Amino acid sequence: MRAIHTKSLDAVRAISALAVFLSHIIQIVWLPLVGIGSLVHAVNSFVSETAVILFFVLSGYLISLSIHRNIENNGGFVAFDYLRSRFLRIYPPLVGAIVLSLSVWGLLEVLELPGIATPLRAASDLYAAREAISITMTDVYYALTMRGGMLIVNGPLWSLYIEIKLYVAAGVAAIAFTYCPARSWKIAAAVAGFALVSFVIGQNQPGYLLYAAWWLLGSLFFFWRRFGYRIEGLVAGLVLSGVVLAASTTPILHELARLAFIVALSLLMFSRWSGAPKIFVRMGAFSYTLYLFHFPLLIGAYSLFVFACGGNAPSVGSRTGLTVASAIVVLAFSAAAGAVLEDVRRLGGLLNFRFSQPKRACL
Repeated sequence: MRAIHTKSLDAVRAISALAVFLSHIIQIVWLPLVGIGSLVHAVNSFVSETAVILFFVLSGYLISLSIHRNIENNGGFVAFDYLRSRFLRIYPPLVGAIVLSLSVWGLLEVLELPGIATPLRAASDLYAAREAISITMTDVYYALTMRGGMLIVNGPLWSLYIEIKLYVAAGVAAIAFTYCPARSWKIAAAVAGFALVSFVIGQNQPGYLLYAAWWLLGSLFFFWRRFGYRIEGLVAGLVLSGVVLAASTTPILHELARLAFIVALSLLMFSRWSGAPKIFVRMGAFSYTLYLFHFPLLIGAYSLFVFACGGNAPSVGSRTGLTVASAIVVLAFSAAAGAVLEDVRRLGGLLNFRFSQPKRACL
């Protein structure tokens, strides 16, 4: 049941990745036609933001589950195992996304396509997702060190830079819990460790407080389900909901509606739900790659599209064709890349193999 339940949550992550992907198709291909003051823009933004928030809630639940298993299996929290699993999960797809982003930018640069030589917009466009595309080596360095960077060519990376800080804070909380000598103070020590690290590494990260509250809400659902902290969980949930409402820049009624939806969906997801459609379970295997890869591919496709239009106003039919073709290419490419970049067991085996090889004498 535990494995089936986790796969079902992976399916939800796949649906969230698809929602973000489709919202960026609308942003890049269709908002230039209808403009940003339209109902399409408002609905698209709300759906996209909600999908990203669902990512954070799922992450909070699953990372808490991972830490709990780490402690159970080892008789205490082993930081190396935690760091290794996070590294294998995060960095291979991230490096792939950086290489892909550089390749797309390089193609636009060499061919002097729209986004480089001219603005990334057709003659009749009311809006441009990006006016110009650029990458510097500083951007690449900042992306690899999770300090920002490359957001012009790959916008979704911003959420990864927040999430990695939450992983660090959660790891410190687990260490504080494990090594606190007083049993009655272990939870307080974990909370203090999370809060301290969040203050140190999150204070200069825009949006960190808001998304940390959503992430902790997912973590709270894990502790409620695993340990049954009903009264404590309800109080903590109300506090986190207050933080969400206070930190959000969305109109209060919209945020209340989103909060109610996320909480209701979480109650369903985290109650041993195991009925996810198989197609989404399969997509869960490459959902992270899809999330990190789709934006530069869509930007590159739209640049080629604008170039092919030759200064003419694109028709609705041509935009529809671009939408369908882009969706097929992006999904196929992400599935192929994700089969390698998200195969944590194989990547971990390669890492162990390389570390375990004896040193050869120099000849």
